[in-house]
Amino acid sequence: MFSFRNKLILAFIFFGILLIAISSVLLFKTQALTLKENNIENAEKLHQNLENHIELYLQDIKDVFNTLENATVFQNYLNNPVLETRRVNELFLLLASTSGKYMQLRYIDKDGMEKIRVDRIRPNTKVLSVDNKSLQNKKSRYYFSQAMKSNDLISYSNIDLNVEHGVIEKPIKPVLRVSKKVFIKMN
Repeated sequence: MFSFRNKLILAFIFFGILLIAISSVLLFKTQALTLKENNIENAEKLHQNLENHIELYLQDIKDVFNTLENATVFQNYLNNPVLETRRVNELFLLLASTSGKYMQLRYIDKDGMEKIRVDRIRPNTKVLSVDNKSLQNKKSRYYFSQAMKSNDLISYSNIDLNVEHGVIEKPIKPVLRVSKKVFIKMN
């Protein structure tokens, strides 16, 4: 029924189809592996990029802390708050205004009481000074006790929600608090 020639042609066709199928599977697997490797490489680059941004952000915060700590007016305030409150408040306003990313900048005393606070409603809006009547005691907040107990000069809170006067602030905004212990410099 089938001649040798027809059988040979069918064998070549079958072998060709088999070769195409195996090649397709290998090509698909190779492309999937390449895609996976590219995704891993892109994820590593993204991770490194995010890490660099976070590092720059935290360095910026440390620079603000160092500026405050080394400002004569702030050291004078620590020694005599009554005389220097207005000038230190202006310094806080200026430092918070230099970057649109800080929502609050504040000085909290060792008992947890806010002594100076400047904040803004939304990122990149005007920084306002908070009046003395609106200042709060933060002694019961975990981030305050965590910072006070820490042996590190700088401590970082968990990322959580901001609570003002016992109420979660809305719209909800994730918050990272960075604290630095401040010491009075003796002359």
